[in-house]
Amino acid sequence: MIKNKILLLKDLLTNLVREINRPDEATIFIKIDNLLQEIQQYREQAKQDKELIIKNFFRDNILPIAHQSAFCKYTFDKPRGYAGDFEAMEYIWNGKINPDMHRYLGTTEVGRVINAFTLDSANCRANESRVYRFKDIISKSAYKKVASIGSGSAIEIREFLKEHPTNEKSFFLYEQDKDAIRRVKQKVTNFNPDIHYFRGNIIKTILKDQNKYDLIYSSGLFDYFNIDSSTRLVAALWNKLEDGGSLIITNAHPNNPTKLWMEYVGDWYLIYKTNSEMYSLADNLDRINSIDLSLDHMNVYQYLHITKE
Repeated sequence: MIKNKILLLKDLLTNLVREINRPDEATIFIKIDNLLQEIQQYREQAKQDKELIIKNFFRDNILPIAHQSAFCKYTFDKPRGYAGDFEAMEYIWNGKINPDMHRYLGTTEVGRVINAFTLDSANCRANESRVYRFKDIISKSAYKKVASIGSGSAIEIREFLKEHPTNEKSFFLYEQDKDAIRRVKQKVTNFNPDIHYFRGNIIKTILKDQNKYDLIYSSGLFDYFNIDSSTRLVAALWNKLEDGGSLIITNAHPNNPTKLWMEYVGDWYLIYKTNSEMYSLADNLDRINSIDLSLDHMNVYQYLHITKE
């Protein structure tokens, strides 16, 4: 049964160009997504050895088509050595703000449409939403010393600076990828902002740092840490937070509706955490003023927001 579903998906993708007109592409995208959800249900019910068979059959049939998409091929190949790098985030963001140039990227017409489908997926839309969310938090808060942990190319800060070129905020970016830092510097040159860069192993760098901050946030790093490492990092960040400050952590939810496409097509695996696991990150913190956990409307990212007395 599941092999038939995968072959049906293969046929649908192969014939995308004949079936689709871009003004009405949403209809066919929904059809593809519904098929993926059915395959995901079979996958979740399968035992581990069966799941491997499903994955291999899926990849044998779907990857030669899906990897005609520039974004899908990039995430699978991991040219920077790890999943979810800053260039992947740039792919997603550029597809949003400059679709004429970046939405339809691929080696074939089918690949270009698959690229658009992927950028319309819940995970990519959640990444876009996350940029706006953190930009708004930075904009609307009175916090002046803002630290981004695993900042990547800091798209949300760049967007904030476009709207507020003159401001009193100082930014502190912790990032291991030198090219991500270079991208930030290139993009903010015209704004002359107060930005401080800390490159290296993020946990070690934070432990050495003597600064304290009003707002500390991490928009994707925790997706790649298990619960024990996440708990230790939260404790370290809490010690760097000023009284009255906020710590905001995001992590993907286990019910991420794009999980199958991310993992099978993009080889992009996250360490999902349940609601209770997210709350448990704060178990050993003292002087908590408030704690809130919310889920974005795409059902992808959870936001744990903890304030200090």
